[in-house]
Amino acid sequence: SNAGGWGPAPAQRAQLPLKRRRTMAGARRIWRRVLAHLVLALMALYASVSVGHSSTPSLSSTSYAGSAATRIRPVSSIATSSARLTQPLGRQRGARSRRAAVRPSSAASNPREPQPIGGASSSGSSSPPPSFVERTQSTQRSEAWVRALDLFDAMNRAGVQPDTRTYNDLMTICLRCNQLDQARLLYARMGSEGVDVDARTLGAMAGVYAKSSDWENALGLIDIAKEKGVVPNFILFTNVITACAKEGKWEEALGVIERMKASDVSPSRVTYNAAIHACSKAGKMDVGLGLVDDMKADSVGVDVVTYTSLIAGHMWSQDIKSVISTFRAMQGDGVSPNGQTFGSVLTALTRAGEWRSALDAYQSVIDAKITGPTSVHNMAITAHLHLGEWLKAVQVYMKMRNQRVPQDLTSHCLAIKSYFGAKQVETAMSFLRQAVSSLKNDGGHSRRVLYETAARSCQSHGLWQEAMEVCRMSVAHTNSSSLSIFNAGIKACAQNRKMMQAFEVYRMIGAQGLEATPVTFAGLMSATAHHQASQDEDALSGWQLALMVKTEMEAKGIPLDLVTYTALITALGRGGRWQRAFHAFTRMQESEVKPNLVTYSALITAYGIGGQWQRALRAFAECEAPNEMVYSCLISAMGKSGKWEKALQVLADYEETMGKPGSTMIYNGVLMALAKCGRVPKTLEIFEKMQKNKEAMEQGLNTSSSSLPVPNRMSWAALAEACDVSNDLDLAMRMIDSMLADIKPSLGISNRLISMMTQNKRWKEAVTVFDKMVESHVRMDRYKYASMITACVRSKDRYLVSVKAHNLFRDLQRVSIAPGIVEYGAIINACAKEKNLQRALLLYDQMQDEQLEPDVAIYTSLIKACAHDGEWERAIELFEDIEQRAAADPSLGTPSTFTYNALITTLTNCRQRKKAMHIFNKMNHNEIPTDRVTYDRLIQGYEVIGDWEEVLRIMHMMQPHVQPTAITYQRAISACQLKGQWQRALMLYEDMQSLDIKPRDNTYLALYDACLEAQKPDIAATFYQILQQSTAEDPLARTDDMFEEDEDEEFDAYYDPEPLESEAQFEDYDPEA
Repeated sequence: SNAGGWGPAPAQRAQLPLKRRRTMAGARRIWRRVLAHLVLALMALYASVSVGHSSTPSLSSTSYAGSAATRIRPVSSIATSSARLTQPLGRQRGARSRRAAVRPSSAASNPREPQPIGGASSSGSSSPPPSFVERTQSTQRSEAWVRALDLFDAMNRAGVQPDTRTYNDLMTICLRCNQLDQARLLYARMGSEGVDVDARTLGAMAGVYAKSSDWENALGLIDIAKEKGVVPNFILFTNVITACAKEGKWEEALGVIERMKASDVSPSRVTYNAAIHACSKAGKMDVGLGLVDDMKADSVGVDVVTYTSLIAGHMWSQDIKSVISTFRAMQGDGVSPNGQTFGSVLTALTRAGEWRSALDAYQSVIDAKITGPTSVHNMAITAHLHLGEWLKAVQVYMKMRNQRVPQDLTSHCLAIKSYFGAKQVETAMSFLRQAVSSLKNDGGHSRRVLYETAARSCQSHGLWQEAMEVCRMSVAHTNSSSLSIFNAGIKACAQNRKMMQAFEVYRMIGAQGLEATPVTFAGLMSATAHHQASQDEDALSGWQLALMVKTEMEAKGIPLDLVTYTALITALGRGGRWQRAFHAFTRMQESEVKPNLVTYSALITAYGIGGQWQRALRAFAECEAPNEMVYSCLISAMGKSGKWEKALQVLADYEETMGKPGSTMIYNGVLMALAKCGRVPKTLEIFEKMQKNKEAMEQGLNTSSSSLPVPNRMSWAALAEACDVSNDLDLAMRMIDSMLADIKPSLGISNRLISMMTQNKRWKEAVTVFDKMVESHVRMDRYKYASMITACVRSKDRYLVSVKAHNLFRDLQRVSIAPGIVEYGAIINACAKEKNLQRALLLYDQMQDEQLEPDVAIYTSLIKACAHDGEWERAIELFEDIEQRAAADPSLGTPSTFTYNALITTLTNCRQRKKAMHIFNKMNHNEIPTDRVTYDRLIQGYEVIGDWEEVLRIMHMMQPHVQPTAITYQRAISACQLKGQWQRALMLYEDMQSLDIKPRDNTYLALYDACLEAQKPDIAATFYQILQQSTAEDPLARTDDMFEEDEDEEFDAYYDPEPLESEAQFEDYDPEA
């Protein structure tokens, strides 16, 4: 201490006061201890560096660390010091005992694994994820046993015999580092080398047996101690009880406590907690509560571990009341619960289905600022999922991630369910991919679990496209597919009537070498039941595919069960094959498969579709205890067979049998039966009765009105069906406002009402209905917007064509719908109708900028628009352009009759008659069918110049193919009138009368002018009188409407993309489903 000139010399120190000399002596002693520990730490560091370049040492391995360790004696002290230095701060024996004395409640608190004395302790509350310092300390602790064994080997090479203390220190280090096999080897070596064991040795081995759940060997240590004359200590007894507690050996644990007391060793709180845990795990709660009384009698206070063990025991016994009472008693005693406590409480509440109470307990965890174990957050998410609170479940998971709570496989599965439930489909799929890529290789089990969870979630929420994507993802990963994944994908496709996609998933099953089960075929059969055959003649219908599935099952030796037979009968019935449905039902009974109510409903529906109402009644008579579904199907069968009186009789039978009024479902079936039969008055009568029930319920005038039938969306759909069948458009328009005040209509009802108007060419009313439905937040698709733009065009109303059609097109972007070919075609056709070529060309350029390829119909509209602006050169360019494009891409369509007519019209309007005739000849050369419009447009070109001879020649060409109309004769008579050919005009008029063609007013006007110019006033007066009788206006005033000569109704209908009268979504009320 004086080498560096620190302090006074020895001679000088003698002259100092006594107090000063004692102070300096104490300082010197402190410095010597510090330097000694520093030397030991440097030696341990040197050993760890040298070990890093060699393999993991065993008891007999050599290390260069021995050269440094052999210079210090005794080696046992080195091992002991090394063991203490490698312990984390505050984990040395003295510090641990002092901390336990100050804070006894901070002992191990896991109710399932009470902390053994020799093991790693855990705090009362769950700690946040380990920081860098904690991870470093954990790494140092895991390397401590390696350094300690290096010193032990060096000790043996130096010829120093290890003593009991050395072995005890080594076994303690191995126990703390979870090197249980090394600890067993050390214990065996002690016996082989004749080293005496003491209580500490046996206590460490008891900790080893406790960690490995070897309670029998742990109990034997107490007998070994007795044989060797070793007095058992507190650590030995406690670790033996811990080993028994892990396996629920409560009787053995109590026996150890008795032996402990007989040896004059007082049980501590840790000892009692371990025994209570053993009783709780074995379901012996009365014994556990008795131990709590013993704790209080021995003045040993209970802590959070005690209450947590009791709560866990009640949870395992499914005694929810005791769980809550114990938890409240815990709070009353001032003991703060930790994460494990809340975990047990949440588990008990979720097992009992007390989801809201479980969430209240989880909120207590948040309020207490306890992070909690992973299971606590998982159960909170589960509770939200059961309550349908998808967004809140997502929020809990996000909170879990923000707090860096470790996530397990269950957490990932719950997150996937939450995202799908919250309609965050893209997020769910992205999370699934990330979770799968982050999993460790465990043979594909974890990936299968994630894929199964995702597939079932997609099935639950009707996401067939995502379900198929999950199936493909599982196929892409080795050993990640399972039959459950594919079955869920098939069911998701079946629910959305995607039969071909369901069969694609079925083929994946065979490609993966899996065997289909009855569940698989039941899903396929359900998909065929709702399949609608395409327009392709070679396409199979749903019932044919159902028979194919049946044949496949029989080939694989899989018998049809209740579900597959029912789905088969449903598919055959929907396909109108009631005979085959009856045969399948007979085979079902012969196979001793008992039909249920759903089966009878499917059979009755099959009879109803086939018009076999008598068979439907017989099937109903065979059904035992029919419910509302069966009655509804029978009523529907009567309606489809036109037996509305029978439907009313079934309703009366239901009310008499059940002793109560028919439900809304039953009455809706009656309404639909009456509607299909066109019985509007009776339909209105029953509907008004249902409305009165609703008014009584709202006003509280009838206490039993809640059980009476009231109108809902299906009721209004039936009323719309009645209006449609009876073609009562006025009633339909009157019901719209009442319906919108009562319900939010579905897309099916909206389509039905709009279809009624368009089928009767009530275009303005159709647009009005569309606007009202949009105002009621009915989301229309792009095709419906195209239909309404077409309705505006076909209405020939200036406002609808010039303003409303363009507003509808702009509304597409407002509702986030990107217009496609059909929508652009409809609006460009509207521009052609309003003679606005510039706007049509702007839309044409806009769709090309959006990478949309115009088809032949759009080019036809553009050519028509050119007719009004005299742009015949541009019309020819557009025609040649579509010819070239169609040759390169046949999907765009080839120029049709409409296209040629549009070009001929443009050329004749621009007085390019020879070019128009050339296009007509080309049309005949290309074998394009001609129609009335073709000849009328050619006649129009020669009419304006009065070339009556060419007009008559074209009419002569026209007659073998197309019958002339009133417009044709009008133009021919006008041409004759211009050139003074009044006699030929009268001959044409006589031809019209012989063909029973009613002349138009302009025809009479042309005849009047021709006779007047030929100075034939008597004949002219005759036509003038006819004009006076046909119109109240001035007969000589000609009208000039923009749409007077535009009769391309068929071309306008091209942009009506959905045949509204055949839409499947009209089936709002579908009792067969």
